[in-house]
Amino acid sequence: MKKLKSLFCILLVLLLTVSIVGCGGSGTSTDTPSGSSSGTPSQSQSPSGSPSGTTAGGSTSGVATHSLDDFVSYKVGVTQWLGRFMQGLSPTESWLACDGVYDSILKVDPATKTIISDCLEDWYYEDEVTFIMKLKENVYFSNGAHATAEDLLYSYTAILDRNSTQENSLGPIIWEECVILDEYTVRFKWERPWRVMENVMVYLLCKEWSLSLADGWEDMAWYYPVGSGQYEVTQFASEDIIIIRARDNYWNEAEIGPVYVDEWIIQFYRDPATMYMDLEVNELQLAMVAATDYSRFVNQGGEEGLDVFLLPTGSVMFFSFGFHDRSEWEDKRLREAVAIGVDWDLLGEVTFQEQFSPATSILPERNPFHIQPGKYEYNPERAKQLLIEAGYGPDNPLKLHTTKGDSPMYKSLCENIQFQLGQIGIEVELTFMDTASAIQIWNTGGGNDFFFWYRITGSATGDAWEILSGTTLESGSTVTRVYDPYFRELWFGMAYNTDPAIYGPIIEEIQQYCFDEIIYVPFAEHTISIGYRTEVFSEEQLRKYCYGINMYQLGRLGSLSAWEQ
Repeated sequence: MKKLKSLFCILLVLLLTVSIVGCGGSGTSTDTPSGSSSGTPSQSQSPSGSPSGTTAGGSTSGVATHSLDDFVSYKVGVTQWLGRFMQGLSPTESWLACDGVYDSILKVDPATKTIISDCLEDWYYEDEVTFIMKLKENVYFSNGAHATAEDLLYSYTAILDRNSTQENSLGPIIWEECVILDEYTVRFKWERPWRVMENVMVYLLCKEWSLSLADGWEDMAWYYPVGSGQYEVTQFASEDIIIIRARDNYWNEAEIGPVYVDEWIIQFYRDPATMYMDLEVNELQLAMVAATDYSRFVNQGGEEGLDVFLLPTGSVMFFSFGFHDRSEWEDKRLREAVAIGVDWDLLGEVTFQEQFSPATSILPERNPFHIQPGKYEYNPERAKQLLIEAGYGPDNPLKLHTTKGDSPMYKSLCENIQFQLGQIGIEVELTFMDTASAIQIWNTGGGNDFFFWYRITGSATGDAWEILSGTTLESGSTVTRVYDPYFRELWFGMAYNTDPAIYGPIIEEIQQYCFDEIIYVPFAEHTISIGYRTEVFSEEQLRKYCYGINMYQLGRLGSLSAWEQ
C-alpha cells in the first residue's frame, strides 16, 4: 500500500500549494507531533498506543498537506456507546468503524442524497418484486479471498442465521427465490412490491471466513473481522477504543485514490463534556457535540482551532405512547391529554437548546411529501379535564413508567416530561440504565408506558419508510409499535408500492392521520452538532461524509480524494 502511495507524492506536491501547519492546541511542530503524522511505520509498529491519539496538524481546512509517505492518524470521539462489528443484532454497532472495515453494499451519499455503492457494478428493480445486484469482479476481502455472488447473497441470508431484527427491513422477501444467477449476480424476490431494498444497510461479509469460525456469531473473531473495506481492526477494547488501520492491497484504490488517513482511532467517552474538552485542546479531531456544549460554543465561543456546525439527520423526535405495554392508550382522551398537557416547544428548548428545531409532522421537511398537519395547542386545564373524563383524578392518578438509556439527552427529556405531566396530574417514574441493558427491556416489553424515540441512523432523504420502520415490527423493539388498524393499512400501503404517484398521497395521509388520531407526538426535527479541528477538517468536507449520530463514512473520508479541494 505504502509503495503505491509513494507514486502519488510528486502529483500531490504539484496539486497542493498550502503549507504544513503546526499542531493546534499544543503548539508543537510536525516534527514533534502530539500523536502521529510521522514517517511511515512498519506494520509491527504502533504509533497510536498513547491515549491522547493523534495530531491535528498537517491539514488546513480539509486539504491534504502531508506527504503520502507520512503516517497520518486522526482521533474521533463517541459517546453513548463504542459499538462493535455485528450489524443488526443490536443498534450498538460502531457505524463509523464498520464503514471503514466493511463495504456497505448500498449506502447513501450524504452530499447528493442518492444511493451509491463501492462494491456493486449495478443494481436495479427488474420488476416490482424482483431486485438485481451485480458485484464488481475485482472485490477482495482483507484475507485475500475473492468476493463473489456467494458472499453477496450470504451477507443477506446471514441476517436470518443470526436472528437479527434487521430481517424486518427486508419485508415480505421470499428467501427460497433469492438465488445466484452467475458468479457475480444475485436476484432477490418479494411476495409484494417492496420499494426500500436500496435503503437497507447491509455489510458485505466473507462467507468462507464467517462459516469457518468455531463459535459462529458469538466468536471473538468478530471483534477483528474480515471485510472488504480499506481498513482493518488493529485494536479493540470494549467500551474504550477501536483502532482501524489502512490495509495493504486494497482492491478499490485505483478508483477512489490512495489512502490518505492511515489510521482512525475511535475513542469512547462516558461523559460528553469530557469529550468536548478534549476536542477543545486538540486531543480529538472530530466528535459529535452535546447540546449543552454546543450552546456554550454559540454563546461563549470556542478555543482557537475549534468549530462546530449543525447537521439535521433527517429524522424526527417523537413522544411514543406505549401501545404494547399499556392498553389504556387506546382511549384517545388520554393521548389528547398528553398532547395538549405538555408544552412541547419548551421540552425541545430545554433539552436541545440552540439545536432545537420544532416539528409538527412525523416526517422531516426534507421529505418530498412532507405536510404541516397542525399543531397541538398547549392547554393544561383542558388536559386535566380529559383525564377526569377518562376516569383519572387526584385520588386516582394515571401512573406511567419508562426505561431509558443513561444519557444526558434522555435524562433531560424524561425529567422534563415527568415535571410537565405531573402538573396535570400524571405520575411518572423513570429508570435509567446502560444502553445495552435498556435494549433488552425494549425488546422484551414491560416497563415502557411511554417512550422517546427517533431513527437514530437518520435518513438522508427523510424517507417515510426509514423514519417509521419501527412502527410495525413483529420482532425486536416493542416500544415503537403501533397497532391502530388504519395506521398499519396506510404504512403497508406506502411500503408495498414503488410508484411515487401512489405512495406519495399515502405518505401525506399518514402524516395527517397521525396528527388527528394522536398516534405519535412529534416535537423536534433531530439535529446534531459536529465539532472538528479546523487545522484538519472543513465543514464542507465533513458534510459530504457525515449524516447521523456517529455515522461518519470513514472509508471514503480516509481516501485522498476527500482531501483534494
